[in-house]
Amino acid sequence: FFQGFHPHLLNGVAKGRALFMEMLSGDYSHLDDAANAAFLRVLDRQPVSHRETEALEAAVKDGPLAIVEDDAPPEPCNHPRPTRDEVADWPRTPSYWHAWRGLRRRRGLARRVGPDASPFFVLWGIQNARAAALRKKRDVRPEVRRRICAAYAYGDRWAPTPEHPLGRAASMAEHLGRHGHRPDLVIGVAWPFFQMRAWLQIGDTVISDPLDAVKGFTPILAVADPYDGSSPIGASTLADD
Repeated sequence: FFQGFHPHLLNGVAKGRALFMEMLSGDYSHLDDAANAAFLRVLDRQPVSHRETEALEAAVKDGPLAIVEDDAPPEPCNHPRPTRDEVADWPRTPSYWHAWRGLRRRRGLARRVGPDASPFFVLWGIQNARAAALRKKRDVRPEVRRRICAAYAYGDRWAPTPEHPLGRAASMAEHLGRHGHRPDLVIGVAWPFFQMRAWLQIGDTVISDPLDAVKGFTPILAVADPYDGSSPIGASTLADD
């Protein structure tokens, strides 16, 4: 069994519940209790009973699953959860220049895409800009990164309304890329309300937000450095454009 409306379906496990997000539409879904229990056994490479197989077949017929020829089980997002943040290291006085530039990026993105736009569309566009920006090596000192992140937090009070759930993190990733920084952009979902949030992370450190703001979200996608070929949305090819 494979997780999928099509290959762009993502999955993660939160509080014992398999959650799915379809990248092209941004739709969320989950399985009923019987199919969920069976699907978790598939993720753990455990055999399933005849009754569990029937539950999965019902999910194939009526839900988000599909049968593929490959017998390999689907892989959930295994990106490390953040355990700390850098808020205490942010400068007390924000950079008004970076705050202004950040607001321009966020408002420009809000004009181009609506709050319900496809996550795939938002990330594809921002990765193009990010890959182009990273060709230029600039000031990669941690204090510059922290200055930019603090400026975005300062600018939140004037953020565009409505703003796409990925807008802030996507704009910040592109902004940091122009200074040579390459954090992972992580999308997380929360159960049972199917909320989505995006943040930037380096290792197990969230750099864009306070830890308390994101620790309740389960990573479902991590978009990594466009140069390392690990991005699931084709960022490895964007660097050659």
